[in-house]
Amino acid sequence: MTAQAAIAGPGDVIPQVAQAAYGPYEVHQLPNGGAGFINSGAGTILGQGMNLEMLGAIVLPKAAGIALLDGGKAFWNVADQEVTYLQTSAGDFLLGSIVGDARATDGECTVNFNVFPVYTFDLLRDPRTVAPVLTAGSPSFDLNRDGLLLLDATNEAQKIDLLGVDGFATGNKGIVELAFAVIADDSGTAAVFSIGAASGTNATAFTSIADSIGVQCKAHDGKIYAESKTGSVTVAPTDTTLTYTVGTRVEVWIDMRNPALCAIYVNGVRVLTSTVFDVSASAVNWYLLAHLVKTATTDTMKVRLDWLRQRQMTQ
Repeated sequence: MTAQAAIAGPGDVIPQVAQAAYGPYEVHQLPNGGAGFINSGAGTILGQGMNLEMLGAIVLPKAAGIALLDGGKAFWNVADQEVTYLQTSAGDFLLGSIVGDARATDGECTVNFNVFPVYTFDLLRDPRTVAPVLTAGSPSFDLNRDGLLLLDATNEAQKIDLLGVDGFATGNKGIVELAFAVIADDSGTAAVFSIGAASGTNATAFTSIADSIGVQCKAHDGKIYAESKTGSVTVAPTDTTLTYTVGTRVEVWIDMRNPALCAIYVNGVRVLTSTVFDVSASAVNWYLLAHLVKTATTDTMKVRLDWLRQRQMTQ
């Protein structure tokens, strides 16, 4: 029988022709969209053959001033030649996922190349419920139009929210990742946008839910607040000292791996480090929740939900 296949090389090594002179162990994006690094300490010259290694836990420079959490996404900042958590320009690309926590003061981090985060729950992917509160108006969530949560100008109490159907336990050592942008800020001071995880929802206030943890934008003041509540342990919405800009994405991580001391990060920076966000007493399931509400006013507000998801480890 005539041979039909021949091995060109190891499955994790992709042969390429250098399009320029490259330095040793440089990071590049492959034609298949994945990431690789030059498997050579000598570098290459234009037109030279080279091998790009696609797999492995690789130590790389990390962007200054931000933390990176174990298992989170790792982007390569092409301009600065360093790892960060987000795409900073059109040329940046996804490397894989972070191995181990990297502190804001660390100069390096470890990346698991082409192994990407696996999300147990994703509010925009998985089953969810929507429970609007209205009388005559039309607060809405439109998944087909950029994921917008909207309060309209009808003079009435309104609430629009998205609540995950499937929940996770306090002991699942989860990390909630979320991103949003305030597209049109509260036209007055009566609207409150809250996002995170909770034991359910509430018609009038995120903070009235029995168990909750998350961040808020409220009162048209440009500030980002953080809160938590479980049983008799409550952290009222507290100014993180970080702010949002209308039209600009905010990314938040809620690290619940230690439920007695949860950590909240805004745009890669841990906030309220001396505040104890303790949800360890919660014995109910947690659900992903995005919640936009106002009292009876003509206030309007529009928020874009980019993602709200959770990954976990149970060992």
